Amino acid sequence: MSKAAEVRAWMVTLSAVVIAGVLVARILGISEGARSPTRISAVDKWPELVAASTPLKGGANAEIVLLMVTDLQCPGCRHFHRIAEQSVLDNPGLVRVAYLPYPLPYHEAARPAAQIAECISSTGLLPNWVDYVYDHQEDLGRRPWEELLREAAIPEPETFSRCLQPNGEVDRGIDSVIALVDEVGISGTPLVIMNGWKYEEPPTQVQLQADILALRDGKAPAR
Repeated sequence: MSKAAEVRAWMVTLSAVVIAGVLVARILGISEGARSPTRISAVDKWPELVAASTPLKGGANAEIVLLMVTDLQCPGCRHFHRIAEQSVLDNPGLVRVAYLPYPLPYHEAARPAAQIAECISSTGLLPNWVDYVYDHQEDLGRRPWEELLREAAIPEPETFSRCLQPNGEVDRGIDSVIALVDEVGISGTPLVIMNGWKYEEPPTQVQLQADILALRDGKAPAR
């Protein structure tokens, strides 16, 4: 057998092994939800982070606070937002989801979306805006902000569109949150912190639920 034929045979064998592995994983139910747990660590400044955040979902007196440091134009943030919503539904009265803005500079629409979110945060309508934005990320920066606000059922949208001022009070508030999060340490969005425990990567639904139950029972999450 020539050298070229040996290489081709080896590549065919390797491909067959990879395909077989994928099939076995599917048969055994090995999926994202069953992957190795994301490493976590305790964070400083947890009270400051909670104080700077805005509630999104869940009861105000919930004993477990699931803090999402998020970019509203980030697809991964949209994915974890749905995981967080499910956690509130699965644990009524136990979990509260809170929001902190961290617009990434290379997402051009993330900063204005966060500016509007900051203006809305005092009205109790922030969940409407965040839910709408994550469901319509493809429209961010392509359609007028007032139009998006109207569709998100935010009254007087022209009022909130005035928040889109660079270097204003709203912008300074966002920058102060970014500085606080930078002190804690962030490698990307979403950054997930629950009751003072920071995940190196966003947890799966399975891991998150296990950690919620551990915290409920007075234990530390799996590390």
